[in-house]
Amino acid sequence: MATKKTKKTVVDNWCDSIDQAVELLESGKTLHFDKVKLPSPPKELPGKDVAVIRQKLNLSQTLFAALLNISVKTVRAWEQGISSPSGGMLKFLRVIEKKPDLLLDGLELK
Repeated sequence: MATKKTKKTVVDNWCDSIDQAVELLESGKTLHFDKVKLPSPPKELPGKDVAVIRQKLNLSQTLFAALLNISVKTVRAWEQGISSPSGGMLKFLRVIEKKPDLLLDGLELK
């Protein structure tokens, strides 16, 4: 007797995809993506540029540091050229440089 073919749901397809990914990971094979182009890392951000970003937002060093969840000492070190932002913070500052309002969205500054 033939069994009734059931229609796969989105969840079934998702579970199948997860199973395939697990099998691939457990097999030790490496995936290669020829058509994936990763963006180049952001260029270094000189201290004067950090200060310009902060000043465009009309923020004190203290408030700028608080919004970035870093110390005021770090902001001062960047702005004085003692150190410079790197990694995720560098990328985030480059985004804020282009769209400064993103840092202030949702805040109620009084």
